[in-house]
Amino acid sequence: MLAALVLALTVTQGQPKPTVTTDGALTIVTLNQPQGRIHVYLPSDMAAGDTISGTVVPDPNGRNDDERNKNADVLFGTVVDINGKGVKAEEGRFTIDVPTDLQQLPISLHDYHQDAKVLPKALPDRVFTPVFWFPKVILTRKPMVITGPFDGDTSNTKVDIGNLRAPVLAETPRQAVVATPSDPTSNTNVRINEDGTITGGTIRIIQVQLSTPAQTLVRGQSTPLTIKVTGLDGLTDPIPLRVTNLTPNVITLEGGESQIKVINRGNVSAGEFVVQWKVTSKQPGRFSIGVDPTPIANIVVPEGFKQDPDDPNLVIPDGTEIKPGDKIQPRKFQPDGLVVPNPGDRGNFQEREKPYVVDLGWAKAWLQRIPSESFNKHGHIYRGGEFVVYFKHTSDDCTPGKWRQIVRGTTYVGSSTDDLKPAELKDGRMVPSGDADYKGDWAIDTNKAGRDAKNPDYPHQDKGEMIDSPQRDTYTYSGYYSGVDPFVKAMVVRKEVEFYTFWIGPDGKICKTFKWSFAVTWEFKPGDDPATEDAMSRAKVSTAFSDPTEVDKDSQEGKDAAAAYDNALAGFMK
Repeated sequence: MLAALVLALTVTQGQPKPTVTTDGALTIVTLNQPQGRIHVYLPSDMAAGDTISGTVVPDPNGRNDDERNKNADVLFGTVVDINGKGVKAEEGRFTIDVPTDLQQLPISLHDYHQDAKVLPKALPDRVFTPVFWFPKVILTRKPMVITGPFDGDTSNTKVDIGNLRAPVLAETPRQAVVATPSDPTSNTNVRINEDGTITGGTIRIIQVQLSTPAQTLVRGQSTPLTIKVTGLDGLTDPIPLRVTNLTPNVITLEGGESQIKVINRGNVSAGEFVVQWKVTSKQPGRFSIGVDPTPIANIVVPEGFKQDPDDPNLVIPDGTEIKPGDKIQPRKFQPDGLVVPNPGDRGNFQEREKPYVVDLGWAKAWLQRIPSESFNKHGHIYRGGEFVVYFKHTSDDCTPGKWRQIVRGTTYVGSSTDDLKPAELKDGRMVPSGDADYKGDWAIDTNKAGRDAKNPDYPHQDKGEMIDSPQRDTYTYSGYYSGVDPFVKAMVVRKEVEFYTFWIGPDGKICKTFKWSFAVTWEFKPGDDPATEDAMSRAKVSTAFSDPTEVDKDSQEGKDAAAAYDNALAGFMK
C-alpha cells in the first residue's frame, strides 16, 4: 500500500506563517524570513518508500535591484531542513528517500521558526508502466508532467524543449515535473533522457490570456469574458480547451460551469483563437476562471515493447506474434479489489468513482463507474461513458475454469428522451426500426487479438479473474435520425449494452451465468446540429449501470442465454 502526502503547518507565534499550495503535480511549501521567501517544490504524488527529488528556489524581497541582490545573497546561504537533511538554497536540487514507515516529513527553517509537516494519506497501489507519456499541448509557464519509468532522482534526468534545457522541478518513480518556456511555440521537439534511456516527440506550447472589463461585480451584473489563445500557427489537429468556473459561489458561466471548446483550423486566424463568454454575478466578490487544454497523449513505446494491436494506448512485450489457438496476454489486476484500467489517454484526465463490491456468493464482482468526459483521440473530440467490471471466481466448483462473455448493443433515437425508439442501420443511416422490440445481435465479446486467434476466451483474465472496461463514445452523430421522409436528425441518442458473462468449467459447459448492462445517453441542445463536434461538446451526457446478478441456468432466461452463447460461438469460430 502506497501513501500519498498532504501537508499540515505549524508556526511559532509572532513569526511569518508558512504557506502550502498545490499546482497540479507540484506541492509548493513557502517559508518566510526577513530577506524574502524560500519556495520548496515537492512532487504531489510522493509516497512512503519513494526516492523523490525536489527544488529549493529563493525569492528575495527588495525595492530595487541592489536590495534584491543583497537579500538574495542571504537567501542563497539559507539551509532548509528536509526530513533531517540540510539543503542549501544555492544547491537548488535535492534528492531524499521517503521512509517506508513515514509518519511525517518535516520541512523547516529552524532559525525563523518556520515548520511544515507532511502527513501520509493511504491510497491504492499505483500502476507502474514502461511507457513514457507527455502531453502534446501545454501552457506557457505551467509545469509539464511526464509520466514513465523514472527513478526519483533528477540528477540523471535531462529534458530539452527545443534548444533549451528545461529545469526538472520534481520527480518520483512515476513521473517528472518540468518547467516550461514563457513564449508560445507552434511545434517544437522534446527530448527526454532518463539515465541513458532516450525518448522524445513534439509538443505545441500555447499561451492563454483572459480579459474582462470588470473583475469585481455586484449581484446580478454581467460582463463579457474574452479568452485569447496564441501559438496556434500551422494547427492541424483539434485542441479541446476546458473552461472552468473556479468560483461558482460568486458567478455563473454562460453554458455551464465546466465546458469544452474545440479549437480547430476553422476557428483560428493568424495563429490566434478568440472566444467570448458571459459571466453573471451571484453575489459581490472577485471571480476566477480556469482554462486548460485537455491532455492529448504522446505515448513513447520503449525498446522491448510494442503497441497493442487492439488498443494503441497500451504496450505489450515485443517478439511474440498471436496465432490461432494462442492464449491472449492478460491485463494486470490490482490488489485489494481496486480496479484501474491500463494507462491510456482517458486515464490521464478522467476521475474515477470509488469501486464497490458485489458479493455473488459463488463469485465477487468489483465495479467502478467513470463519469462522462471529453477526450481527444485521432484528432476528434469524443464524449461518452466508461465502466469497469472485475469478476473473481471464489469457489472450488467447476475448476479449473475460464470466463467467456457475449454482448449485444441496441441504439435508440428520438427527438426527446420521451420518444426513444430502437434504431437499425438502413442505407448507411441509423433510423427508427419498424419493430418496437428490435434488439442487436449477440456476439462473442473479445478483442482484435482474440478474433484474429479465433480464441473465444475473454482476453483479460488470469487465475479466475476477469476485467472488462467497456465504453461507448463518439465525436458526432451525423447519420442518426429520429424520423424519415423527411429525415429528421435525432436530438437524443441512447446506446444500451447488455452482457452475459459465463464461467465455463473444465468440461467446456456453462457452470454459472451472470448478466449486467450499461447505457449512455446523449441529449443535444435545441438548435444544435448533432453532426458537428461543437454540438457534441455541448451535449448533455449521462450514464446508467446495472450491477451483475446471477441467472439460474435452468430458468428460461438461463436457457435463452445459453442458446445465444452457442449461436454466437458458432458464428465466431467460422
